[in-house]
Amino acid sequence: MLVAASGRTGELVVRGDGPGLLQLADAILSGNHHVETSAMADVAPYDEALSGIRITACTRPTTRVGKQADGTMIISGPSSGLRILADNMRALAESDTSGHHLHIEYFPGHFYLDHESTPLVVELG
Repeated sequence: MLVAASGRTGELVVRGDGPGLLQLADAILSGNHHVETSAMADVAPYDEALSGIRITACTRPTTRVGKQADGTMIISGPSSGLRILADNMRALAESDTSGHHLHIEYFPGHFYLDHESTPLVVELG
Protein backbone atom coordinates (compact mmCIF):
# COMPACT_ATOMS: atom_id res chain seq x y z
CA MET A 1 0.00 0.00 0.00
CA LEU A 2 1.23 3.46 -0.92
CA VAL A 3 0.50 6.46 1.27
CA ALA A 4 1.84 9.73 -0.12
CA ALA A 5 1.47 13.51 0.00
CA SER A 6 1.54 16.12 -2.74
CA GLY A 7 3.26 19.40 -1.98
CA ARG A 8 1.74 20.96 -5.11
CA THR A 9 -1.95 20.15 -4.46
CA GLY A 10 -1.77 19.54 -0.71
CA GLU A 11 -3.69 16.30 -1.04
CA LEU A 12 -2.94 12.88 0.39
CA VAL A 13 -3.28 9.58 -1.46
CA VAL A 14 -3.76 6.00 -0.36
CA ARG A 15 -3.26 3.47 -3.16
CA GLY A 16 -3.77 -0.24 -2.60
CA ASP A 17 -5.21 -3.43 -3.95
CA GLY A 18 -8.62 -4.69 -2.84
CA PRO A 19 -7.38 -6.81 0.10
CA GLY A 20 -5.12 -3.98 1.30
CA LEU A 21 -7.94 -1.42 1.25
CA LEU A 22 -10.22 -3.90 3.04
CA GLN A 23 -7.60 -4.31 5.78
CA LEU A 24 -7.36 -0.53 6.06
CA ALA A 25 -11.15 -0.25 6.32
CA ASP A 26 -11.08 -2.81 9.15
CA ALA A 27 -8.31 -0.87 10.91
CA ILE A 28 -10.34 2.35 10.63
CA LEU A 29 -13.35 0.59 12.15
CA SER A 30 -11.22 -0.66 15.06
CA GLY A 31 -10.65 2.96 16.07
CA ASN A 32 -7.15 2.90 17.53
CA HIS A 33 -4.62 1.43 15.18
CA HIS A 34 -1.34 2.14 13.41
CA VAL A 35 -0.90 0.85 9.87
CA GLU A 36 2.67 0.62 8.60
CA THR A 37 3.19 1.28 4.91
CA SER A 38 6.02 0.30 2.65
CA ALA A 39 8.41 3.06 1.64
CA MET A 40 8.56 3.40 -2.12
CA ALA A 41 11.29 5.15 -4.06
CA ASP A 42 8.94 6.43 -6.77
CA VAL A 43 5.71 8.02 -5.57
CA ALA A 44 5.17 10.14 -8.71
CA PRO A 45 3.14 12.22 -9.27
CA TYR A 46 3.23 12.80 -5.49
CA ASP A 47 6.19 14.27 -3.63
CA GLU A 48 6.56 12.37 -0.38
CA ALA A 49 5.95 8.80 0.75
CA LEU A 50 4.40 8.64 4.21
CA SER A 51 5.48 5.97 6.71
CA GLY A 52 2.09 4.92 8.01
CA ILE A 53 -1.45 5.77 9.01
CA ARG A 54 -2.36 6.48 12.64
CA ILE A 55 -6.06 5.96 13.36
CA THR A 56 -7.55 7.36 16.55
CA ALA A 57 -11.14 7.19 17.78
CA CYS A 58 -12.00 10.30 19.78
CA THR A 59 -14.94 12.34 20.97
CA ARG A 60 -14.52 15.27 18.57
CA PRO A 61 -17.72 15.74 16.53
CA THR A 62 -16.11 15.42 13.09
CA THR A 63 -13.50 13.24 11.38
CA ARG A 64 -10.13 14.70 10.44
CA VAL A 65 -7.65 13.42 7.86
CA GLY A 66 -4.23 15.00 7.75
CA LYS A 67 -0.47 14.69 7.61
CA GLN A 68 1.64 14.82 10.76
CA ALA A 69 5.10 16.37 11.05
CA ASP A 70 6.54 12.88 11.65
CA GLY A 71 5.57 11.79 8.12
CA THR A 72 2.45 9.80 8.97
CA MET A 73 -1.14 10.28 7.94
CA ILE A 74 -3.64 10.74 10.76
CA ILE A 75 -7.31 9.76 10.72
CA SER A 76 -9.17 10.75 13.87
CA GLY A 77 -12.79 11.17 14.77
CA PRO A 78 -15.88 9.70 16.35
CA SER A 79 -16.84 6.11 15.61
CA SER A 80 -19.72 7.31 13.39
CA GLY A 81 -17.38 9.25 11.09
CA LEU A 82 -14.76 6.50 11.07
CA ARG A 83 -17.49 4.02 10.06
CA ILE A 84 -18.55 6.18 7.09
CA LEU A 85 -14.95 6.49 5.92
CA ALA A 86 -14.37 2.75 6.34
CA ASP A 87 -17.61 1.90 4.50
CA ASN A 88 -16.59 4.11 1.56
CA MET A 89 -13.18 2.42 1.39
CA ARG A 90 -14.76 -1.02 1.62
CA ALA A 91 -17.16 -0.22 -1.25
CA LEU A 92 -14.24 0.88 -3.42
CA ALA A 93 -12.18 -2.21 -2.55
CA GLU A 94 -15.09 -4.54 -3.29
CA SER A 95 -15.76 -2.89 -6.66
CA ASP A 96 -12.75 -4.87 -7.92
CA THR A 97 -12.13 -2.37 -10.71
CA SER A 98 -8.49 -1.32 -10.85
CA GLY A 99 -8.08 2.38 -11.46
CA HIS A 100 -11.28 3.41 -9.69
CA HIS A 101 -10.76 6.04 -7.04
CA LEU A 102 -12.57 7.99 -4.39
CA HIS A 103 -12.16 11.66 -3.39
CA ILE A 104 -12.75 12.44 0.27
CA GLU A 105 -12.75 16.20 0.69
CA TYR A 106 -14.32 18.68 3.09
CA PHE A 107 -16.81 21.28 1.87
CA PRO A 108 -18.83 23.73 4.00
CA GLY A 109 -21.57 21.82 5.77
CA HIS A 110 -19.94 18.41 5.24
CA PHE A 111 -21.75 15.95 7.48
CA TYR A 112 -18.75 14.05 8.87
CA LEU A 113 -15.45 15.64 7.77
CA ASP A 114 -13.72 18.33 9.81
CA HIS A 115 -12.99 21.68 8.14
CA GLU A 116 -9.27 21.11 8.83
CA SER A 117 -9.19 17.82 6.89
CA THR A 118 -6.69 17.44 4.09
CA PRO A 119 -8.18 16.25 0.78
CA LEU A 120 -7.68 12.50 0.36
CA VAL A 121 -7.73 10.35 -2.77
CA VAL A 122 -8.15 6.60 -2.28
CA GLU A 123 -7.13 4.59 -5.35
CA LEU A 124 -7.76 0.94 -6.14
CA GLY A 125 -4.86 -0.42 -8.11
